[in-house]
Amino acid sequence: MKKRTKFNNQQHKFNLGKVVVTRGIHALIEKNDVFKRLIDASIRKHHHGLWGELCDFDREQNEAALENGERLMSVYHLEYLPKISGHLALREKDNKIKVYIITERVTYDDTKGVSERPATTILLPMEY
Repeated sequence: MKKRTKFNNQQHKFNLGKVVVTRGIHALIEKNDVFKRLIDASIRKHHHGLWGELCDFDREQNEAALENGERLMSVYHLEYLPKISGHLALREKDNKIKVYIITERVTYDDTKGVSERPATTILLPMEY
């Protein structure tokens, strides 16, 4: 039985800004609701500082970025779903699809008069 991670709003590590997906991710989530739920779960993990499959150096960079406002990145391998046909080239180890989630560095928004992270993008490695 898989252990489920519980989240609450107090555990958010940073502001995601506007969340967007690339064409590749959009095409996959349009074809399969299960994959969409996996993407949603990955966004929640990223938002709570669970960086996925990063090396120690990149994890340390993310932790520092929480303080200095630089870019944040997570990498997840999501289970490949047989219902998603025509995407065999996306499969990697263990029949999973690698997904990047990148939250932009903090910038100053003149219209709002505040510094914030403007956006989080979910993408496939080939779209980076």
